[in-house]
Amino acid sequence: MITLSVGFVAYLLAKVGMMWEGVVVWMIFTSAMDAGLIVFAIYCFSGKEFK
Repeated sequence: MITLSVGFVAYLLAKVGMMWEGVVVWMIFTSAMDAGLIVFAIYCFSGKEFK
């Protein structure tokens, strides 16, 4: 019974850890996309301005 509960807690921790990892990766991915869009917009804007 004790080993079962320990296994369950370990399983929950692993699940939460994986979810947290996924959230962090998603945040990094979305922020990288946002940064790319901002850089692209600045590049287009400055390109039009210099021409």
